[in-house]
Amino acid sequence: MSTERELASSLPISSEALGSDPASEYSAISSSMDTSAGDMDSELMDSLVRDVRRLSETLTELGIALEQPTGLCAEDSATDADNNSKEDLNTNWSVNVHQRLCDVLQLIKEAIIRYRFLQSNDIFEYLGSLVDVIKGLNFYEESPKNSEALKNARATLESLQIAVAECVGEYLTWEMTQYESSLNKMSWSAEDVSSLMMQNGGDPPVAKRRQKKELRKQLSVGSEVSTKALSLPYEILDGLDDGVEIALSRARAWSNYCKELLAFIQRRINLDSEHARAVQKLNANARFAITVEHFLPLKEVYLNNFKIENDFFENCLDTMKRLYEYKFIKPLEARKVEIDCKRKDLKHTWEKIVKEVETVTIELKKARHNVVIRESNYKKAKESTAKSEKMKVDSQKLERRRKLQEDALLRREQASHDYWSLEQRLEEKYQEMAKTKTTVLREVRELIYQCDQTTKACTVAYFQACSGLWALLPMQYQSLADTSRQYIPGTLYKQFVHNLNTFASEENINGSGEKSKVVSEGDLPVIQVNGDPITSASSSQRSSMPPSSSPSATTSVSTCCYSSDDVSSSHRIAALKPLRNKAKIFNRPSLLSDAALSHRLQRTRAPTKCCHCDAYTFFQTVQCTECGLTWHKTCLGNLDVHCQLAKQLNINRRRMRIFGVPLQKHLEDNQISVPFVLKTCIEELETRGLDAKGLYRVCGVKSNIEQICEKFERQKVELSTVLPTNIASIIKLYLRQLPEPLLTHELYHNFVELANKYPEMKSTEQLSISLNIITDLKRICNMLPSANYRTLKLLCLHLNRVSWFEMENQMSPTNLGIVFGPSLLWIDEGLSGTSLKSLLDAPLQTRVAELLIKYAYEIFDEDATEDMKRLCVKRRCKELAECDEADRRQVKSMVPSTSKTAEIDPALVEKGRHSTTPDLLRETKLSRAKSLQSSLGIITSVDFTDASKADSVQNCLSSLSKTDFNVE
Repeated sequence: MSTERELASSLPISSEALGSDPASEYSAISSSMDTSAGDMDSELMDSLVRDVRRLSETLTELGIALEQPTGLCAEDSATDADNNSKEDLNTNWSVNVHQRLCDVLQLIKEAIIRYRFLQSNDIFEYLGSLVDVIKGLNFYEESPKNSEALKNARATLESLQIAVAECVGEYLTWEMTQYESSLNKMSWSAEDVSSLMMQNGGDPPVAKRRQKKELRKQLSVGSEVSTKALSLPYEILDGLDDGVEIALSRARAWSNYCKELLAFIQRRINLDSEHARAVQKLNANARFAITVEHFLPLKEVYLNNFKIENDFFENCLDTMKRLYEYKFIKPLEARKVEIDCKRKDLKHTWEKIVKEVETVTIELKKARHNVVIRESNYKKAKESTAKSEKMKVDSQKLERRRKLQEDALLRREQASHDYWSLEQRLEEKYQEMAKTKTTVLREVRELIYQCDQTTKACTVAYFQACSGLWALLPMQYQSLADTSRQYIPGTLYKQFVHNLNTFASEENINGSGEKSKVVSEGDLPVIQVNGDPITSASSSQRSSMPPSSSPSATTSVSTCCYSSDDVSSSHRIAALKPLRNKAKIFNRPSLLSDAALSHRLQRTRAPTKCCHCDAYTFFQTVQCTECGLTWHKTCLGNLDVHCQLAKQLNINRRRMRIFGVPLQKHLEDNQISVPFVLKTCIEELETRGLDAKGLYRVCGVKSNIEQICEKFERQKVELSTVLPTNIASIIKLYLRQLPEPLLTHELYHNFVELANKYPEMKSTEQLSISLNIITDLKRICNMLPSANYRTLKLLCLHLNRVSWFEMENQMSPTNLGIVFGPSLLWIDEGLSGTSLKSLLDAPLQTRVAELLIKYAYEIFDEDATEDMKRLCVKRRCKELAECDEADRRQVKSMVPSTSKTAEIDPALVEKGRHSTTPDLLRETKLSRAKSLQSSLGIITSVDFTDASKADSVQNCLSSLSKTDFNVE
């Protein structure tokens, strides 16, 4: 009852809202009945008291906050002196009121969710009114409306407090009524006991009270779903009648699950260990067997395989041992034994208390039956005594009957007392069982948590061990497969035969005493170049041999070292015949797979990648004319892709590092500022190709371009022998294959708008328009990424230099813009309607490229005069070097040649030195050097009186081309 009084005292209303005084209503209840007050949900009432007290305090704080601050009047008097202080005070007042209002709304929201009886229309109405009134307050000005609004806010707050108090009071009144009725049923007499048993079929009043308690839980507070969601597992099970049985069954289920896991892992460990020992034994036997003979194919591969597998299975045995001892089996078994012991103890404790409750319940039923019998006997004795009194029997007999009535009354009272004692004992047992239930559920939950923790740790250890065990094995097997794929069939057999020949030759030489010494290929170091064995003796004569007709094998020449006097053509022919016979082995169709036979193969010299082994192939390459795939000749026997399937899949196995790679990624990977392809091609073109007719307009040869691109992917390329049109096509191909255009998708609209703004003019553009174009192009180009900006600068300056030779190459900035417009700028293909827009924007793309090329030096702030001088020096040096090389070749061709150096006549050489031809060459060098000096005007005068000085012009010009020139 103290709970109800505390709740009533916490409400900001009088006791009339609750009806009658709670103390006066329950003052008549005896102290012996106070123990039954625990039937009400004490936890629920404590929570209600706590929430109502918090709500009351928050409402009071809001009312205090609505009062005008005491310091505001003082601040008002000093308004003229310090307005900032007044503003701060008003701001703090506003913040304080709104903060208290938020607290009130939050608390009422939580209370309404938790307690259904607070879902009242009056509370909702007063809350809305309070929020509207406080929103309408003006905290920064004083006015009659503001004072009236404050009064309305206080009145609305009082109404809200009364509405909450009424809802709580109605709920408490209903609880008290139910509690009073239950107490009245407890104060029955013996007659009431018998009548109650007849009406309720023998149900004890304790069970009735428990039913009412469950009913109150369902009808009173909050939604049960939200309560369960916030409850712990043992709290949820505590509300169920069979909660302990459910918890113990889950612990038993984990024990069975653990038993199955242990059986599986232990069996798996045994199998892995047995397999490891068996494979180790098999490897040892096989290793001993295959080491007997030599020169066997892929013998080293299998020996490496035995070593890898032995190491792997040793590691496997160690891992299985760790799993058994420390990581899985033993820890999980120990946890299972511990959990089973504790689970059995908890089950025994629970069954003991349940059995005690059942025993007391049976005794209570017997006592109740005894009460009924004693009550019946007492009624009979009472009736007999009353009858005797009416019949006026003698006093002794009447006294005897009265004594019997008193004895029956005493027995009835004793039976009633025993019944109430047993009922009290049963109530104590119920309480003890509830405590035991909570304890058991908590301990079971802790056991299950420990089980889950152990299971998790063991499982992680098991799979981590398996991962570490098997991680390296696939890569090692793949390495062995790659090594096996590089083996050339017949190589070891050839070495074996050569060793036999060497041995026989040595015996013959030692027996006959000849001085000549024969060296075979088996004694020479063998070098593997792209899968072809090349000896140091055979490599020198490789170029003089006819190519083998074999489609799949690369042969090497076995060369014997004789003295120069003993070598004859017949010996060379005899040495080549065995090789030709060996090459016929690879021409047999039976050595090719069915997939290889489905292709139409032809030789190719285009550098590419083998589609089978994914290695670069340069010379020993075959290509299918139907599907276009390429392979090594040695890979044809292992081919598994049919021609029709290759067409459908459109396989392209080439992996590019330059072409088709994002610009920024390419520059970062290679740590360069501009693409190496563009820089190399531009330098070569500016050296010797700027005057090529139709440069960039005329397309190069496709096959040659692809070969050069493949070489760029592998290594640096020498372009001195490549046609300028092919070099120009490589530049265009690189720009077109960029994933994003050089001018970027983001700035596409900026460049297109600029082209619209400055269309092509028939007459010469005015100076002001040119300056505007340069300014706008500078602004847009500065928005490009740094890699794109540097690459664009290199390209545009080069194309501007190309336009200097317009008379020779016929490529003006307009023509160059037509060629490079689609390569520098295109619309994002991921957007809708790109096809039509791309066609419409084609002239604008051309105009953008033309403007960039035309004003390149102005946009990128470069000096065209100095650049032109450097270009002239570079081109003159190249021409001079070519002329000198031609002159040397001409002199060399005029010198009489003989088959042997020893046969050259010294007199003839001396005559050639004093002939007129060298004098003519020296005069040519002098005239060219003087003309170069007069044309440049940058070299100090030199007296070319000697041909040696003319020869040094090239070195002088090459050094000057690398420095800055100062024009005199």
